[in-house]
Amino acid sequence: MAVVGSQRESICLSQDDVVYADQQSTSALKCPICQRIFSDPVITQCSHTFCRRCISNTVQCPFDQQIVQSFVSNQIIAEQIDALLVWCKYAFKKFPMSSNDTKNERDEYGCPVKIALKRKKEHEDECPYRFVSCPNACSLNNLRQKDLYNHLHTCSNRQTTTANVNSPVNHEHLQLLQQELISKMSQIDFLVNTCKQLTSTVALMRNEIDTLKVNQEVLCSRNDLLLSELMKTKQTSPIPTTIDEQESIRTDDSDDDQDFPSVILRCNGTFTGHNDTVWCLYALHDVLLSGSSDKTVKVWNLCGTPFTNLATLHGHHDAVLSLTVKERTVFSGGGDNSIFVWNLDDYNQTTSFVAHTDPVCSLAQYDNHLYSSSNRCLKVWDIETLQLFNEIATDTRNGWLRVLMQKDKCIYAGCRRGIKVFDATTHQISFEFELPTSDSIYSLAHSDTLLFSGASSGKIYVWDIRANRCLDTTCQHDATVHGLCMLSADKFNQSNLISASSDKTIRVWNVERFEQVQYDDRHEAEVTALHANARHIMSGATDAKIKVWDCTTSSHISKRWVNFVLSRSKTTPSLIPKAAEDLKEAAKEHVRELRREFDKPVKFSTSRAKYWDTADSIVFNRHIGKFTRPVLIVTILINMYYWGYYREENDIDDMLSMEPWQIFPRLNLEYLKTAERQYREAGLDTSQIEVKKKMIQDIFQPQLNNEVRLKSK
Repeated sequence: MAVVGSQRESICLSQDDVVYADQQSTSALKCPICQRIFSDPVITQCSHTFCRRCISNTVQCPFDQQIVQSFVSNQIIAEQIDALLVWCKYAFKKFPMSSNDTKNERDEYGCPVKIALKRKKEHEDECPYRFVSCPNACSLNNLRQKDLYNHLHTCSNRQTTTANVNSPVNHEHLQLLQQELISKMSQIDFLVNTCKQLTSTVALMRNEIDTLKVNQEVLCSRNDLLLSELMKTKQTSPIPTTIDEQESIRTDDSDDDQDFPSVILRCNGTFTGHNDTVWCLYALHDVLLSGSSDKTVKVWNLCGTPFTNLATLHGHHDAVLSLTVKERTVFSGGGDNSIFVWNLDDYNQTTSFVAHTDPVCSLAQYDNHLYSSSNRCLKVWDIETLQLFNEIATDTRNGWLRVLMQKDKCIYAGCRRGIKVFDATTHQISFEFELPTSDSIYSLAHSDTLLFSGASSGKIYVWDIRANRCLDTTCQHDATVHGLCMLSADKFNQSNLISASSDKTIRVWNVERFEQVQYDDRHEAEVTALHANARHIMSGATDAKIKVWDCTTSSHISKRWVNFVLSRSKTTPSLIPKAAEDLKEAAKEHVRELRREFDKPVKFSTSRAKYWDTADSIVFNRHIGKFTRPVLIVTILINMYYWGYYREENDIDDMLSMEPWQIFPRLNLEYLKTAERQYREAGLDTSQIEVKKKMIQDIFQPQLNNEVRLKSK
């Protein structure tokens, strides 16, 4: 990303050398501060776009006078700028206007090509109209590359140069060329052999993938069988009556009586084929549609594994930002301000039309009407004739309508500072949910009574629709929440919320308790799209990859019942021998997984401190007392003087320099004994623990004996 940013900045710094083919198309891409084409565009928290260089030197937004606290790169605007058509610099000739100024005029013999801005330098380096010098050092200065070949046959210095070349030099040059040809042939042979090896390696990897898929299916079926046998055991086994059985149930995980999660996400595959960020997904029962910044819509097969790409739909001139489907008709909206209509049966384009003056952020359909949203505007189209039915303008303070969602007879639109509800029959705003902050809404989902919205700050706001009240929850990501969807475990009537965020994670939340029940960071880039059907959950990211997740509903079996079955299997081995053994192995593996999770470094990304504004403690505040800062500074200086210079070393310093096991050898010895017992139960190696325990006993044996003697007295 740093390389891309530097390239864009270098392009924008040389804007004086750029001549745009369509000056009108650049009027909407100019910075309101410097009145030039955006240079490394960024978007502020109030949804206004500026040059990074301009807004970095500005305290307040020029539009709404808000204090600029943070801003992020505006990828959509940057991609639009990169796609602007410009003239090649060899299409013009310069005339001096004054001592320091020149004027560009169109050269009728110059380059006639219009290229995208991001390809301008690449084209000019290889342009056939670029000026070159004659290799014979003639006096011709304005020689173009395309005319060089014909010029060499008529060059005035050609005969002189040929006469000065001796035959031995030609032989030496020929020998050098022959040696270079031999080296190139050897390199070609090496590359051919390498390709053959890679082909065989790919074939082996495909066989291994097939084997792993078969093993995965076997493990899934075995897991389902194990859970079903465990449920039968729970129904048929007698209630524990002995004191030992009751005590084992009470002591084993007595303080942790939670149930296993009702929804388990398991990655089942990855789609690769896009070349840029995946912005939108739409999953049907048999196919998956995906839109990307590579200006294409791809259709993927979901009927069986391996998942394959059925078709790639071309037509958009910019990134595809939104998708929706009506029966077998697909509607796609993009950054080119247009809506394309596709037939899902033959994958052909039906029609296309310009829908907005800004990028089409989201699409939704209901009752033969198509809804499209953009900057401060919602439009309603007749889905049969594609004629504009109604246009609804919103308040300027709400900015972009980034997401649309259809529920009952309403269309929900997420924007800055709120969620607008449009009546699908009258096509007017019927209600509005106001956010307690100035966040922008990027994703929406709903249940029967709750409305969920993901914001740019990473917070998931939950609304009680009946009471029109924003609930206080702890559902929080570390970055923008780009996707939300609801899943329900019908067998146990447990609803779960799935969220995807730019912090590269997908999380599962229990809707009743608003607690996180699963966390997955399998994506290696920011997750920008999320959608689900009855069988799978699909997520897309900025690395152009789409992951398919299986959503399995596990039984509500508490850990207490698991411990009871384990205790019963010890006394009655014939109860369910295979299920008991499998459950023991699963419990041991769970212990190992907990230890591995415990050994991971602590992440402080959930701290609320990163949202504090440091300006609050720097800028003068009239509520702070007159002598507060001087007293605080003097107190800090006194403490620094005492701890750094005046204080003398004592026995506390000696104690701090010692290791914890040297201060409390007996406590560490008990810990090692417990760890040794747990490792043996899990079947792990305990040699290192035994060496550490023996070392402590040899060093501190007198101290341990003294403690035992004092206890005996």
